[in-house]
Amino acid sequence: MKTSLYLLAILSLAISAFAVEISEVAQGVYFRKGDLDRGQANGGFIIADEFVIAIEAPNDQAANELIAEVGARTSKPIRYLVVTHGHCDHDGGVGVFLQRGVTVICHETLHQQYVSQGKPGTFLGVTHELEFSQGGRLIKFIAVQGNAHSPTDLYSYLPAEGVVFTGDSAVNMPGTVYRVLDHLRGCRRSRD
Repeated sequence: MKTSLYLLAILSLAISAFAVEISEVAQGVYFRKGDLDRGQANGGFIIADEFVIAIEAPNDQAANELIAEVGARTSKPIRYLVVTHGHCDHDGGVGVFLQRGVTVICHETLHQQYVSQGKPGTFLGVTHELEFSQGGRLIKFIAVQGNAHSPTDLYSYLPAEGVVFTGDSAVNMPGTVYRVLDHLRGCRRSRD
């Protein structure tokens, strides 16, 4: 009996070790803290009026987990996947979403890489800025000009909520944080 309880406790710890933390950072906007031990970068999702926008697909396991996590919160379909840049810890699970008919939003340079690789699916390549307005919520997808973290950086910016998903641009090296802030300040000035 004691051995069974001990094994059950170990199993519970092992399962909880794989639990990913999800926080609602604004109404309907979720941050998913990645599990680097399993090759999962940070990401998230946005629940819009009619659909969901997923952000990041680090690997197949993370993509399937994210789909389940969205399903636990809403019955709305995932219609779009945003890839913040083309490194394997952010786009390794893109195929899982493409098999479900999800459209991938990414930097145009990354879109061209996917095409040259023969990756089947529907892609929206962003060269400068793409805006979605869903039920009064504005979402801007901003292709970084130059190289903040990679030549395929794309930000997802929700101005009213004050939320921006930057991929690795704001977490990798201190210098990139300043480039991100300068870029967002420029976006704000152009909006005003």
